[in-house]
Amino acid sequence: ATGFAKNQPLIRSLNFEYERDTDWGAIRLNGGGTLVDVDIDRYFELFTPNATAPLSGLEVTNTDVEEKGFTLGGDIERKFNNGMSAKLITFNRRGWNENNTTFGTYTGAGGLIVATTSAPDANFGESILRGQLNWKLNESHVIEIAAETAYNFLDSITGFTRRTPTSTTSFFVDGSDTNVEEFRNEFQISDVWTLSP
Repeated sequence: ATGFAKNQPLIRSLNFEYERDTDWGAIRLNGGGTLVDVDIDRYFELFTPNATAPLSGLEVTNTDVEEKGFTLGGDIERKFNNGMSAKLITFNRRGWNENNTTFGTYTGAGGLIVATTSAPDANFGESILRGQLNWKLNESHVIEIAAETAYNFLDSITGFTRRTPTSTTSFFVDGSDTNVEEFRNEFQISDVWTLSP
């Protein structure tokens, strides 16, 4: 067999940060986005029974991957005095993945024998919101009160297509459909003492 493989990735990314101090506290923001495109091609010529025989078949694989995602987060801080401050913090992430792979076998003349395509598609994300209060009573005693809520999800499914010269069949495999969600809530109080040596 003789052939070649080609891999063409394209990655684009953008990020930012912002911070502003005020008389009452501070505002901070950060985030970014990423777009990934990958095109992979594989082509093989088959000779039977050996390399000196005429071309007997072709095997072709095409893979197209597209990934998109972004993040956005930050916090707002409020300073009440030198010993007490409060923060509202957030973080958000979203992503989309699409992956199509087709494997086909052909006759030596290029006629289709059979081609199968798998196409997984996934969406996922996460959102977190946290509020906290910091109270510094003195140099050795700090109290922190915080509450946090979070949401995560994953939604994915994989489709399949089988193509022959006379028919095309599309279907989903049992168990390939996934939908997961999680909600989480937390509350905490910490009282920290530092003992001097």
